[in-house]
Amino acid sequence: MTITRSNFLRWTFAACASLALTPSASFAESKDTYVFATEGAFPPFNMTSPTGELKGFEIDLINEIGKRVGLVSRSSRRRGTE
Repeated sequence: MTITRSNFLRWTFAACASLALTPSASFAESKDTYVFATEGAFPPFNMTSPTGELKGFEIDLINEIGKRVGLVSRSSRRRGTE
């Protein structure tokens, strides 16, 4: 997949919207923690490093948004739906 400006903006909007529209049940750990689930199989948006750590654009974006709004974000790997 080629990353074009429109694809980049579309994914950015989707990531921001998912953070903004997630119900309060996502704050299950505490009021200051946001848990973000991703598959970790779609580079460069989300991928798994050789050490098993989740990395990529989505992870960086969610972490940065969390910093700016005063939340601790935690990424969680989940199986995709096919």
